[in-house]
Amino acid sequence: MQTFFEKIPPDDYLEACSQCLAEPEVSKKPEDMGVLVIRLGDAYMAWRANACLTLLAMHPIHRLPHRHHPALCGLIALSGQLIPCLSLAHVLHLPVTWDVSQASLMLLGQEGQPTAMMVDAVVSYMRLNHQDVLPLPDAMAEHERYASESMVLWQGQPIPLLSEEQVLHDFERCMQA
Repeated sequence: MQTFFEKIPPDDYLEACSQCLAEPEVSKKPEDMGVLVIRLGDAYMAWRANACLTLLAMHPIHRLPHRHHPALCGLIALSGQLIPCLSLAHVLHLPVTWDVSQASLMLLGQEGQPTAMMVDAVVSYMRLNHQDVLPLPDAMAEHERYASESMVLWQGQPIPLLSEEQVLHDFERCMQA
């Protein structure tokens, strides 16, 4: 039995390798961006992947006494640190229909203070370039337009790309309420 290095390569092996090495390297363009497609109830939205530190399975949420803002779910304990957990559906004024035990958490890092954002599910990841980003339609409802910066195509359908700045600003307001 011959080992890998003892086998004779096919006749076109050198030509195929040379052609492969001669092809220009596909590099990430600065205008490329990765987005996570998330689901909130029946709505699908996109979130820039570089704004998410990590994805987590649901953790036990510890309620905060005397905090009654519906978007503030409570605190989660992660690696010895207490992290505020907020409901993105409440922040965006969407109906909350999920089973909390089936929800996912997106850990966001803002100014050194992590925040957990609860969503129904993280559905997929996709890489976009500037041609895949569409302007917001004029006919879009004001409450949908509020936290969206543009639209992206996912499975042939336009979905809003959420503005991290606006959502994080709203999270801050929820924390102070």
